Amino acid sequence: MYKRIAHYKISKKLGEGAMGSVYEGLDESLAMKVAIKVLSPAIVSDEENLARFEREARAAANLKHPNIAHVFFIGRTEDDLPFYAMEYIDGRALGDLVHDRMVVKGQDLLDIMIQTASALKFASDNGILHRDVKPGNIMIEESGNTKLVDFGLAKVQESDSSLTRTGFALGTPNYISPEQAKGESADLRSDMYSLGVTFFELLSGAVPYQAENPMGVLMKHVQEPVPNLRAGNPDLPEELAQLVERMMAKSPADRFRDYDELLERLGRIATVSPEFAVSEWSYCENCAVVSRVGAEQQCSRCQQRFEPPEKEVVFYSVHLNGFSEPQAMERVADYMVRTTTKPRATILQLLKKTPVILATRIEQEKAKQFRNRLFAMGAVIELKQSAVKKERPETSRPTLTINRSFGGHVEHDAGRVRPKPEKSSNGHSRRWMLGALAGAVVLLAVIVWAALGGPTPGSKPAENVPVAKTAAAEAKAPEAVEPESDAAELTLVEFKTADGLLHLRSRGWGDAAVLEKLAGQCESDLSRIGMLIGHFPSRQSRIDFDGARAFAPAVRSFGMLTASTRGRMTVPVGGIEPDDPRLRPMLVAMMARCILKGWGEHALPAWMERGFGLYVMAQLHPGVYEFEPKLGKLPQKPDPELWLESIDEGGGASLAQATSLVGFLIENYQMSGLRLAAGNIAAGEKPNQALQQAFGGDLGNLLEAWSANHR
Repeated sequence: MYKRIAHYKISKKLGEGAMGSVYEGLDESLAMKVAIKVLSPAIVSDEENLARFEREARAAANLKHPNIAHVFFIGRTEDDLPFYAMEYIDGRALGDLVHDRMVVKGQDLLDIMIQTASALKFASDNGILHRDVKPGNIMIEESGNTKLVDFGLAKVQESDSSLTRTGFALGTPNYISPEQAKGESADLRSDMYSLGVTFFELLSGAVPYQAENPMGVLMKHVQEPVPNLRAGNPDLPEELAQLVERMMAKSPADRFRDYDELLERLGRIATVSPEFAVSEWSYCENCAVVSRVGAEQQCSRCQQRFEPPEKEVVFYSVHLNGFSEPQAMERVADYMVRTTTKPRATILQLLKKTPVILATRIEQEKAKQFRNRLFAMGAVIELKQSAVKKERPETSRPTLTINRSFGGHVEHDAGRVRPKPEKSSNGHSRRWMLGALAGAVVLLAVIVWAALGGPTPGSKPAENVPVAKTAAAEAKAPEAVEPESDAAELTLVEFKTADGLLHLRSRGWGDAAVLEKLAGQCESDLSRIGMLIGHFPSRQSRIDFDGARAFAPAVRSFGMLTASTRGRMTVPVGGIEPDDPRLRPMLVAMMARCILKGWGEHALPAWMERGFGLYVMAQLHPGVYEFEPKLGKLPQKPDPELWLESIDEGGGASLAQATSLVGFLIENYQMSGLRLAAGNIAAGEKPNQALQQAFGGDLGNLLEAWSANHR
């Protein structure tokens, strides 16, 4: 096993597939975990496989979407094997929901479906097919997002056609489309078919076609009609069964014409079938279908209690085959002296007799930990399966829960209440959460905004709105500048995440549960921002929710005109409910703005700071802020001084123009150019000098190029 690959330190091997091996690595300069995929030496001499692997890396690297695992780096190992480093997904595969017989709310199932379809739409819009959509390639992060991974069989549309031989079917047999099974050409509707099979399995507990061998499965995909989901379980919504059936139509022409149509239909199901969305569902062995969960985890059809599935406990023996360097034996001996009662001489005598078995029966996870520790010391370790035992360790079936707890603690000034993280019914702390679905958030935001008269970005914040004072719990003075508000005597509530990256404070608004939920959302969004800009915040961000100032004026400018410093923002929240869909996009814009301030300290020009925040928000919450229609008339040669004055005034067109300019710079010079400019400004250079070094022109030159590009 590798110790290093390029500039990544290897921690452990995560698994192997047909194309190669996957390792967990650490980018030490960014203190960021990554997953590294290395092509198998057994097939590296095959030019077609090599071309497919390299195409996979290029395709995935160009797909930047919240629901697609992002590729950071492409290169070769020291033994000349191609590899790429991608986003490390801290979560579980969608297939685990089926395999572990988890209890899942209907709305969560719909969210998973829509997020995955959104990822495939984005890939298709960029000319990329996945060609291996299945539950094992769909991950649910602890932070909440659904992530599509492994474009190992991706095909760039209208290119590289020579890489698919006639009659050679790509994909996994259980999820392959009929046209792929027949070796015919594929388009976006092939991925749609595979996604339909994935949905079928989620909703029924089994794949639609089974046979004694893979060829038999392929033939059933081609010849047999789509099984009726509701034949086994009439409780499932008719609209959902029809949707899956259409996705799995034998002829591509009979499927949805594009993902927009599919997403529109998916978005309606929760409305037309609210009882499905609010109910919990799980697989019933007695009924052999996915059924609604009744009281006390009983099947609503047969009344049999949902038992937790039997789990296999695998044991391994640990084999020491040698050492990678002379000093390794001494390090391993020191470790074993500390962890055993045996004398050093006995241990050294044992280690000199390699290969030797260090342990004969250790549970899988402990064996892997043991292997990783010894590997870090320079030992060559091999694990071999020695025994398997089946058991039911839990008293109730596991549940996929939306729980915003991240192991932090909530603090009240009065009484210093510190509730423990909630536990699920099986006694295990659940840190799972599914992020709010972007499409649904956008739709709801549009409805709410329309009801409020359609406010547009740009209005100045109103004066403080007085609110009734609550009982004054004397708050401890913060270490930095206090938010400008009338809320000084309102009850202070705080929440800090366990990793210390987020510190939420609220005066006169919300409670402990509200802050805990918002902390989970903000932590998820910080991760998404990091993926987008290639920079993960390493210092604490503080959010001060000010319940004494009205929210409505601030949301018109998405908080860009409210106070913020490096790593700290003040959010006026008077008169808003915590679950209002406008709050989360606004927080994304403000957090991105604070990250940029971390690059450029306090000397950044307002256009760069505000434009960056709104640009990031537009990328992560598409549809909430469409800046292009708000640009206004662009002069042929903009006057920089007049343009800067309009930015300071914060008008809607001015904010849109700042956002457009930042987007223009990022698209033409990448994120590193903007970071370089901000760093130069922080180092004391004048803004125009910093822009000249980063982009080859001062503000006037950049405005002219940007304006010409948009005319």
